[in-house]
Amino acid sequence: MTTTMPDPVRDLERYSPMQYSVIEWHLEYNFYPPMDQRLATPCLDAIQHIRQGDLDALITINGSTEIDGQPITASLLAEDLHLDNFLPSTNADLN
Repeated sequence: MTTTMPDPVRDLERYSPMQYSVIEWHLEYNFYPPMDQRLATPCLDAIQHIRQGDLDALITINGSTEIDGQPITASLLAEDLHLDNFLPSTNADLN
């Protein structure tokens, strides 16, 4: 018997299908077991906030900005889901 997951919710007003494809590929193939594709929008939100310099922006996952009582910040999500390849590097990274 085959079960199907519901399609991930995509916010196509804010992010392009290509942006979703890249993040969804990352979540599926760079983790074992694969991460839930519904994390794509929170990942894109975190990337956008970090690019704007707002590392402490709260990210919403499943209607909450906390996991186990801890705030979900853009920098925390980027670190936990290895989003560094989607972020600009700085000279500080070279030291």
